[in-house]
Amino acid sequence: MIMGLSAGSLFAGTFHLIAHAGFKALLFLCSGIWVHLYGTNDIYEISGRDGRRLKTPLVCLVVAARH
Repeated sequence: MIMGLSAGSLFAGTFHLIAHAGFKALLFLCSGIWVHLYGTNDIYEISGRDGRRLKTPLVCLVVAARH
């Protein structure tokens, strides 16, 4: 973000800031879905409960992690 601004492109720096904020918010919202569904944030407990079969949170995390 700072590099985009220092390179002289206000649009590039602002666009990256907004895109980064949107994807980061999506990532945190998706992790909240997992915690709410399972009542824990322990990844080993979630995988022990067959957490990979849930399509909606998995798609949400893939889209959020894409950035």
